[in-house]
Amino acid sequence: MFLERGYAGATILQIAAEAGVAVESAYRSASGKAGLLAEAVQAALAGGVERADVPVEERPAIRRVIEETDPRRQLQAYAATQPGVWGRVGPLLRVLDAAGSLVELRDRLAVQRLNGLRRFAALLAERSALRPGLTVDRAADIIWTVCAQANYDSLVTARDGHRPSTATGSPRRSPPACSGIGERWRPRCINGLGRNLSHLARIGIDTEVPMAQRPARRPVPGPRAFTERSRDAQLSQAAIVLSVGAAARGEPERVDAPAEVGLPSDLASLGRRDPIPVAEAAEPLGIELSAHLTDRSLRVPPSTTADLMTRLLDRPEPIAAAALVEANLHSESRLVRTAAAVAAIDTTGPRDDVVAQLVDGATRGDRLTKEIGRIGLARVDPQHTVLSRLVGPPSPMTGTDRLSHTAVLTHGTFASRARWWQPNGDFYNYLNGLVPPLKLHDPSFQWSGAYSDPARQLAAQQMVDWVTDQNLQRPDVFAHSHGGTVANLATRRGLQLDRLVLLSWSVHDQWFPDFANVQRIIDIRVRFDLVILADLGGQTFTPPPEHAGKVVSHVNGFFEHSDTHEPDYWERNDLPDVL
Repeated sequence: MFLERGYAGATILQIAAEAGVAVESAYRSASGKAGLLAEAVQAALAGGVERADVPVEERPAIRRVIEETDPRRQLQAYAATQPGVWGRVGPLLRVLDAAGSLVELRDRLAVQRLNGLRRFAALLAERSALRPGLTVDRAADIIWTVCAQANYDSLVTARDGHRPSTATGSPRRSPPACSGIGERWRPRCINGLGRNLSHLARIGIDTEVPMAQRPARRPVPGPRAFTERSRDAQLSQAAIVLSVGAAARGEPERVDAPAEVGLPSDLASLGRRDPIPVAEAAEPLGIELSAHLTDRSLRVPPSTTADLMTRLLDRPEPIAAAALVEANLHSESRLVRTAAAVAAIDTTGPRDDVVAQLVDGATRGDRLTKEIGRIGLARVDPQHTVLSRLVGPPSPMTGTDRLSHTAVLTHGTFASRARWWQPNGDFYNYLNGLVPPLKLHDPSFQWSGAYSDPARQLAAQQMVDWVTDQNLQRPDVFAHSHGGTVANLATRRGLQLDRLVLLSWSVHDQWFPDFANVQRIIDIRVRFDLVILADLGGQTFTPPPEHAGKVVSHVNGFFEHSDTHEPDYWERNDLPDVL
């Protein structure tokens, strides 16, 4: 109605009639005609009325942007959202511009957009993806300019021969976005936006550079990790605080080679039987306790955390360890804050501010931060609503009479709704394209992904039943994270496998496989896997001596739990050759 008649020409009566509702209902649904236009704009931004109530960060396209860990691909993913956004909302904004009385609404929408871009720029800064000296606000301004509506109109709308009308009376209906000739310009629009965003990235984005050339992560050890701003430094900070938490819990053996991140080689002295009182742990920070516990915007300077790290090295004892964890709850990096919240479970015990940070990390962070936050939250409250949305159904029993000697791919905790392990997913397609071919089974095996031993035991029996249902004969299984636990437990229920390829498996003795039912185990992992540290799992798979020859481990890279199901990681480390 607004597009057909303009703001002035559209009446509440007409809008109600078009919607098939009473006039009173139209009035109640929004604050007058301006409110209805505002809701129409929000629905167009979201991609439909049903999505308008979904938080922006939870919408599929934006979630893909947030979860992408490579800055190059992240900027390209964001650029790819813009033609759709402007194609949907642009005509309504032109209606809004033509109505001179709605300046306040236009300004409010502009502030909303700028705040969203600042959050995106802050995420890039958190990953050290901005050029040196480029502030978050300046980066947001650049993204604002490059992704402006005027650029879309220039690259797509005007190219299609439909210049947007600015008539004050009755603007004509705009054509569908990218229709006709303009459809050819949509990819050029996306590519143009992507190229112009590229100078934001410190690594220098070049869409022609293959992902296999992405530099491998390396630890930044000791106090230096807390004074540098690189992604490697932030990952090292997270590794340090998670290691400290594991040691404080009395499980220092969970930390392999702590000296690699600058910690003492023997962490046993950091353990303590009882939780440390928060006031005692936070005292070295020099911050009022109430502010420490309630001010989510409070930030501790890097010099303070570096000094606390030095004190821990000089005197490795529980209070110094807990103080370092408390300080990092106020890090500039959401990744580090979330890792510190997991560690705080083991130093001072669960509390409201710690749980709030775990929820923040589990819902608003990048992929790795979300993985860490979800594991920490599951340790405190496995039934939390944030986690319940991530649990999926098991694979259905479809039955087949055709024998199959093939490979099966499965996922880990809270990943049942991810795409990478499913047919046509990135890693599925990568494995399926290897030579000689693996002939990956379609469908892949899905289990709930819930974080509990009963859930994994149930999934193990479901895997046994599903393999029988699919008529698979001694299949290979590629299993990520606790999907490996499910596969291991399935062998203890009689499932016989040829090759079991464990990808970032969290080692727990009670979940070892029945080695007699597996011909060969290939263990692929990174060092200082942050998610496994959060899970308090082991990172070295040492089978019983009588089965030592069945397990071959390949350890490459650092920190990133999901690296082991990334095609570029496999290429960089020649992993197809180990199969």
